Amino acid sequence: MKKVETKPDTAVASHKPTMFESIRETFDSIAIAFILAFLFRTFEAEAFVIPTGSMALTLMGAHKELDCPECGYPYKVGSSSEHPEDGERASLVMSATCPNCRRTAFLPETNVVSAAGDRILVTKYPYEFGEPKRFDVAVFKNPGKANQNYIKRLVGLPNEEVMIFRGDIYARPAGAEKFRIQRKPADKIPSVMQMVYDNDYVLPKLIQQGWPQRWIDGGRDAGQPAKWTTSADYKSFQADGKAAGEAWLRYQHTVPTSDAWRKLAQGSVPPGTAKPQLITDFCEYNTGGTGGPHQMVSTPSLGLHWVSDLILECELKFGEVSPGASAPEAILELIEGGRAFQCRIDAATGNVTLRIDGIDKFRPTAKAAVAGAGPHKLRFANVDDHLIVWANGKELKFDGPTNFLATNVADASLDESTDLTRVPLDDETEVPILDADVPKPQDLRSPVGIAAKGVALEAKHLRIWRDVYYIATRRKPNVAVNGSRFHENVEVRSSTEYASDYSADVFTAFEQTALGVNFTDESKVNRFMSNVEANPDRFRQIRGVAFRLEADQFFMCGDNSPLSSDSRLWTSSEHYVKRELLIGKALFVYWPHGLGTVGGTSIDLPNLPLIGGSYFPNFTDMRLIR
Repeated sequence: MKKVETKPDTAVASHKPTMFESIRETFDSIAIAFILAFLFRTFEAEAFVIPTGSMALTLMGAHKELDCPECGYPYKVGSSSEHPEDGERASLVMSATCPNCRRTAFLPETNVVSAAGDRILVTKYPYEFGEPKRFDVAVFKNPGKANQNYIKRLVGLPNEEVMIFRGDIYARPAGAEKFRIQRKPADKIPSVMQMVYDNDYVLPKLIQQGWPQRWIDGGRDAGQPAKWTTSADYKSFQADGKAAGEAWLRYQHTVPTSDAWRKLAQGSVPPGTAKPQLITDFCEYNTGGTGGPHQMVSTPSLGLHWVSDLILECELKFGEVSPGASAPEAILELIEGGRAFQCRIDAATGNVTLRIDGIDKFRPTAKAAVAGAGPHKLRFANVDDHLIVWANGKELKFDGPTNFLATNVADASLDESTDLTRVPLDDETEVPILDADVPKPQDLRSPVGIAAKGVALEAKHLRIWRDVYYIATRRKPNVAVNGSRFHENVEVRSSTEYASDYSADVFTAFEQTALGVNFTDESKVNRFMSNVEANPDRFRQIRGVAFRLEADQFFMCGDNSPLSSDSRLWTSSEHYVKRELLIGKALFVYWPHGLGTVGGTSIDLPNLPLIGGSYFPNFTDMRLIR
């Protein structure tokens, strides 16, 4: 049989594409690339730049980063005025105020350059194939200007009435009688919380000049003997555990004013100058001044609203148990409206139990959650009527509910005949009204505390944070809350929620006339926030605003509520975002402000103006967006 040889198909193997075929292949490749890019962009992710500071400090618009020249605390101040839109005049940011020591810095002396906003990735998948969730950070088309992208936090869902009251978000679904507070998930709280005071940046020279320490020894009753000792640098505190009962270390919010700083520069402050203040919605990002070195911080930026939702961070280390101590404990305490909310850690078993003054049935416990001597890194939060504890970076799980409903009229029916003497706890247990909706003297004396009971304890790295505070305001006639009543058709357009002039509530007509322009707004705010017993009803005269949403409508708020143009304030007839305007969910900050120097040195890194910083991103600030 003759063998058949198989020859190569030379017609195929040696074929050279014609010019037309080459061009077609090139176009095919380009088309495929565009299709893949389109699919990726449509269903996966897209890059955006944060243009403004409406979401600060969660996300940064154009800003400046600096270390306070006085206490060294690192913070950020908005600089959008240096990057104006077309037709607007640029204004240099000349000053900024530290949130920790409240020293105003003159920025030309610090050589701080302006950085562009955070660069983020936005994923479209969740909104293409699922429902948007409350408290998502969402990107969407501006309802009044479709070619402009906005980024805000989604706080209101379709077919409900959403309300802002006392800094919190409430909702009432269609057909429901009562508003219910809407709680942020625990993993979002660290993203939105803002610094009140970090004791690692304490200024010893202030204390030596007569300014009181923020953290002071003493129990709730004055005149008790000292039970805590302070380290030479004022950064750590120790209790030997031998004192009878609970030995308290307490925080006072004694904030130096600009006038106090001028007196300190002269050597000392007169006795009585420092007065405890309520913790407010002060935000350092908003303190950028465009005037000279002595320009005052604008009144809204000083923080005009009492913030009762607080977070305590600390590192605790247990020592020896005192002989005869039956229940050795460490106690973390947050005060809201004069009522104590406690996290009690059993030094022997490691059990963590939560308590609320006056509610004996409230005793949720996490077994053996903080065992051993430590040190233990702890975070205790009272946010959105919800107590949360993290230990060594992990959220603790309790054997019962740890949230409680609000205790004001906003949590009840709009019907004035509703019985407000009791409120439900998790819709099951009835408890007395907590009456924590207005500040009490204890909120001034010590809003935060740490105690040792029957055990030696060391406390360090003490930090106090506050929750984001959404201001109840709007452009249109609204529903407002004044005391225990809702009022229709009240025109509200203000940076405050107060039903009357805030300064008029603490000054007599004679004082206001006599002091005149020589009495600064800063002094007025401090007096307002330092005496809760002078006309206490002023804290009940707080507006609330409500907005109704229909099908496929969402309500958006910026985390930087004092300076956010959002659903509360849009000038168009629509206070909502339609579903078809949603672009996606903010996912990741992939390029934050670049590093200006080599870490730990003064060596400058190359600058790239087009990206608003150096070629080298700050990798430690890359993060998921919560």
